[in-house]
Amino acid sequence: MGGNSWQYPYTTGWVDPNSDWTNRHLGSKSTVDSYVAHMLNAYLPDLLLKLFVSSATAGAAEADCFEVIASYTGAAGPWMVGWQVNSIDANNILFHTAANGIFTLDTAGVGVLLQAQPWRYKIKVWYIG
Repeated sequence: MGGNSWQYPYTTGWVDPNSDWTNRHLGSKSTVDSYVAHMLNAYLPDLLLKLFVSSATAGAAEADCFEVIASYTGAAGPWMVGWQVNSIDANNILFHTAANGIFTLDTAGVGVLLQAQPWRYKIKVWYIG
């Protein structure tokens, strides 16, 4: 891997999870439930990942997006929320949401539970060696 991975990270592009953020594999394909196929020939400890979400339509997604920081609440019941990333092999990772979706904050600091919103996501992966 060269120094260009900071300039040219792998990106899924904007993907529509079909309004279902619960117990999903956020993948590279427009049909979700797939791996993120980054093709960087590196395992998870050598990668930096970011998850971006946007409620905007295709043309305005970049300006409207926000980063979702990894969080997980393991309590059983309605607060089993968050996401986890697992290494599959040197070119694929599994980006998995919890049983009840992803918990994040809005701009007022109020919690938002992503479960059935028709929002889109983009995952970026950098090789950091």
